[in-house]
Amino acid sequence: MKKVRLLFFLITGIFICQACINQSDFDFNKMTKPVYSGEWAVPLVTSHVTISNLLKNQTSTLQIDPQGLVKLVFSANSISSQTADQMMKIPDQNMTIQYFSFSTTNPSVDLSTGKQYSTSFLADIPLTPANATQRIDSIYVKAGTIRIPINTNFNKPATITIQAPNIINKSTRLKLTIPQVNITPATPNSFVNVDVSNCILILKTVNGVPNTIHFDLNLSVQGNSNPTLANYTLNMPVSITNLQFSSMYGNLGQFTSNLSQTFDFSTFKGNLGTGFQFAPGAINLNLSVDNSFGLPVRYTATTFNAHSDVNTPHDVPIYLFGSTTPNTFDIAASTAIGTTKTTTVTSTNPNITDAFNIYPNKIVMVANAQTNPSGPGNLNFVTDKSMMTANMNIMLNFFASIQNFTFQDTLDFDLKDITKLESLAFRINTTNGFPIGVKLQAYFTDNNYNVLDAMFTDPLPDFLKPATASGAPDYKTITPTSYQFPDIIYDQARINKIKYAKKIILKLVLNTPNSGPVKIYDSYYFDTKIAVRAKANLQSN
Repeated sequence: MKKVRLLFFLITGIFICQACINQSDFDFNKMTKPVYSGEWAVPLVTSHVTISNLLKNQTSTLQIDPQGLVKLVFSANSISSQTADQMMKIPDQNMTIQYFSFSTTNPSVDLSTGKQYSTSFLADIPLTPANATQRIDSIYVKAGTIRIPINTNFNKPATITIQAPNIINKSTRLKLTIPQVNITPATPNSFVNVDVSNCILILKTVNGVPNTIHFDLNLSVQGNSNPTLANYTLNMPVSITNLQFSSMYGNLGQFTSNLSQTFDFSTFKGNLGTGFQFAPGAINLNLSVDNSFGLPVRYTATTFNAHSDVNTPHDVPIYLFGSTTPNTFDIAASTAIGTTKTTTVTSTNPNITDAFNIYPNKIVMVANAQTNPSGPGNLNFVTDKSMMTANMNIMLNFFASIQNFTFQDTLDFDLKDITKLESLAFRINTTNGFPIGVKLQAYFTDNNYNVLDAMFTDPLPDFLKPATASGAPDYKTITPTSYQFPDIIYDQARINKIKYAKKIILKLVLNTPNSGPVKIYDSYYFDTKIAVRAKANLQSN
């Protein structure tokens, strides 16, 4: 019983394939009957390997098209622009100082005790927006404060009533009420703070000056015993702080948002490795931009490269629209508040295949998006959360030639009492449904990966012959091929070589016939049926 367990430790330690025993695969009458010389023959495993097994540990997503063609889809992390409230942030500002005055001599004004004089002024004060290209019609204010100081040389009491007819309450649609400003001889200067949260600022162009806020001032001066000055002056240095919008309308100008990013393209880092040369048109690249700005945008990638740290050339430019054609396209505007418009560019330009045939590990994009690229135009809108988000999908359709593509895996290997076996023989039967030839090598190593023994002698013999495939355009397998490998014998000397083995590195080398491209379908498979014969030392210890 101890030797039977030993045999099965050997079986499970050597082979990577997930297995189940199928008794019809081998002649059990011959293989499991005890041999008086101390030999046993046992059916070992039946392995069914598909493309998903070969492409495990991928960060890309394995997908199947309606015809069964296999493809890997790499989805890059989304890159987003600034939101509109970041991009179009209205700066805190001291607005243009407004100066007013009235004369008491021409015409004569009596401001003696008991007399009163009234006059009015108006002011159109320009708001400084985020940049000079903006011509704003209205701002729906989320938060903000307008500070209105009044500085005078008055030696007589006065009241100033200020109205801003173009600042209205968003809920009631009534004009904003601004507290009255009171001036006394003792306090000739005063101010009022106006909270404009939940208001609408309606801006006008006055005398060619855009983005102005209109104010009406009504002044009433009370006479007293102080001497009347020949000229009374006041100024109004208005300031605005923390002005935040929930939405904004108008010609909102030209802004450039950075959409640059370097993506870690890990598809070729895993077991896909190198050795694939994709056929022209086999790789599709989709670049889409979601736009919730209510204004047109132009996307430009000044640098768009596949980059390899290892292979040369290290950088190959990707052209979406043909060789040397700039990677520029227009992004449609959102048509309503709260909606997003998606613009997608799909490219199968052969240059893309050239770029990915260097097995890049990075995709480098230096890109920007410019609003209103054609200059002032139609009415725009944004909300505070309007933004652009760029998404990129790369689809590698498995239509490729494969030259010396190497796949390897490392297995733990720890057999007990292996030296009690006198010999081992492995018999391997294969059925190959892939149109790819395969060679196999297995290395036994210690814990430090020092090679103790190689199962096969180089140069490696063919292990799996390619299946017969049809021609263009489908390149589908017609007839799988079967092959029985010559028995692999391990005598006592070779068994001694691997008695300290702790790892098996299983190496597969794949090649397409005649270096031509093949298509890989999800129905393809490798079937491997393995039996082992062992001869043990039956003498009792």
